[in-house]
Amino acid sequence: MRLCQKYRICLISDKVYALSVWDNEEALDASEFTFVLPMDLTDDNFTNEYIHANQAKTSKSYKFITRWLKQQGIPYAPGSNSGFFLRVNLRAAVTKAGENYDHELLKSLLKKEKLLLSDALGFSREELGWFGIVFTHHWTFMEMCFGRLAKVIQVYRGVRDGMA
Repeated sequence: MRLCQKYRICLISDKVYALSVWDNEEALDASEFTFVLPMDLTDDNFTNEYIHANQAKTSKSYKFITRWLKQQGIPYAPGSNSGFFLRVNLRAAVTKAGENYDHELLKSLLKKEKLLLSDALGFSREELGWFGIVFTHHWTFMEMCFGRLAKVIQVYRGVRDGMA
């Protein structure tokens, strides 16, 4: 969306993704979605209620994950107001400035803890260490995943410091 905003391009997206646009206090200047095609669903009341409920839940989930990331000192790409995933910089969470970073080690630790995060290298991110996290799971599930991610970060730092 930043590319679209920068060059004033209109993005045409599928309905389900586009209708997930939600409120984000960190992205007050983000583009809103304008729905220009008629919905295939015939029950307008149900459709409107469903879309609004989905947007509200997604916004709450975003606040939940970003609060945790801030508490852990894990940088993320702010400014999103649509979708269900967030880009996080785990490299910055596991290394100090100027330190070597072992991307394969981090990926193997994530796999060992059964955390499947999307390596952002596959999504036009050229910098190692960025991953995509789906944040719209149930909060109890997310808390379990946060515990696993905290363990991965701790183990990586232990390996880095020669303690593991």
